[in-house]
This record gives sequence, structure tokens and C-alpha cells, in this order.
Amino acid sequence: MQLFAPLLVVFAILSSATTAKSAEESKTIDDLYTDAVAEGGNLVLYHGGDTPTQQAGLHDAFAQRFPNINFTVVVDYSKYHDVRIDNQLETDTLVPDVVALQTLQDFTRWAKAGVLLPYKPKGFSKIHNSLNVTVVGRAHTERAQPNAANW
Repeated sequence: MQLFAPLLVVFAILSSATTAKSAEESKTIDDLYTDAVAEGGNLVLYHGGDTPTQQAGLHDAFAQRFPNINFTVVVDYSKYHDVRIDNQLETDTLVPDVVALQTLQDFTRWAKAGVLLPYKPKGFSKIHNSLNVTVVGRAHTERAQPNAANW
């Protein structure tokens, strides 16, 4: 189950019953799966990486756990995915439902532009404040700013 914890947001994106900005998800992963299947069951993940088959294990495990979801994983360098996504946002042709990239600065920029889905998965309130999404924009600068305790 730990493998799928980061992808819990997938079902919320597919579900029309996505929670409000301030609310934490209350549905189980099985409830979200049922909702996602009812809404068509298609999911596209852009994942940063070096080779097209790099996330084959993730794809296979996900497909085994959630067989009625048509799951497509596109692996490419993060520096190419982010440009691709920017173009798709500009032309209103966004393809991925979820992205997992190494270029953290893109998420900060996309958040400021208001193009990210506000979503708090079940258990979000149990994540220590220093690790939740509110500091993702600062995470990549920790070495440059060693006094992180003052953030």
C-alpha cells in the first residue's frame, strides 16, 4: 500500500467529488477507485526519468491493484516534461493528470500560476509541517540556507 500512497491524489483528480481547498480527503482509496472507474477510469502520469521503461514496476503494480484504470506512464527527463506541460497549459491541451518531476521549482511556479489542484490526501494533517506541500518551494534551497529552522 505504501507504493500507492503518493498516487492517492490520482483518484481525487479523476473524481468530481474532489475536496475543497481546506478540507482533508475523507474517502478511502477503494472509494476513490470506485469513483474514478465510474468517471471513465483513465489516468496519465508524467514521470521524470531516463528511460521509457524506468517506471514499468510502478505501472505493473498499479495496474494489478487497480485493474479497471487505464494507466499510462510517460517517462522523460523532467526538464523536457516541464516545457511540455507549460506548452500544454498555454494551449489548453493538458495531457497528464499527475506529474512526478525532480524540477521542484516548476511546482512552485505552477502553484503561483494557480494551475495545481488544491488537494489534501487522507492523513495529510499527520505530515509534519516541515515536510508538507507548504514548504516544497523551499526544499530545494535548504543547502543554500543552512538555518532552515527559522523558515
